[in-house]
This record gives sequence, C-alpha cells and structure tokens, in this order.
Amino acid sequence: MILIDQNLSYRLAQFFKKKRVIAHHVYADELHEADDMKIWQHAEKSGYTILTKDSDFEVIQSVKGFPPKIIILKCGNAKTEKIINILDASWVQIIDFLKKDTLGIIEVS
Repeated sequence: MILIDQNLSYRLAQFFKKKRVIAHHVYADELHEADDMKIWQHAEKSGYTILTKDSDFEVIQSVKGFPPKIIILKCGNAKTEKIINILDASWVQIIDFLKKDTLGIIEVS
C-alpha cells in the first residue's frame, strides 16, 4: 500500500490502481495539513509505504528506522505526467523494493 504525500498529485493513485497496487493520497486519509511526523506515524501504523519528493522523510528514517518504507522521487517540480513516466520506467525496481523487508528507502528519477 502506498501513501502519496501532499507534495504530489492525488491523480497518482490512479497510476497505482492500474498497476494493481493500493494507493491513497494523504488527502483521502485526512492528512493533507499534517506535518511529516504525523504522516510518518500514520504510514507506520497503517502499513503504508510513503511516496514523496520530500527529503525530510529520509531524515526521519535515519533516526527512527523503518517501517514505513519510503519511495523518494528525485525529479524536482515535475508535472504529474512526467512523474507517472518515471514511476512506470522504474516499476520493476519499485516492486522489488516493496517485496524486500531489508530495504527501507529507494530513490527513483
């Protein structure tokens, strides 16, 4: 399950749905005004992997460890269509990451 951070479009949930992966935007979980720690705690409690462009989650994970896992997008202020292309091109790598219990963070660009 993927939790899409507030710095990304809610439309990314449709991409994951097509890939048969459950994804919610933070807005759907009523976290659109939450700080990073609250989002982190929700993801940890609910079993989500966080999808974000926010490097603050890397800092939190360096202190707290994982879960939750984090997918960091390294693409700057890209349009949603470009982000979908990046996710699609990295899909095999992302699925492999989601299946492994030994990895806590992945960067895709």
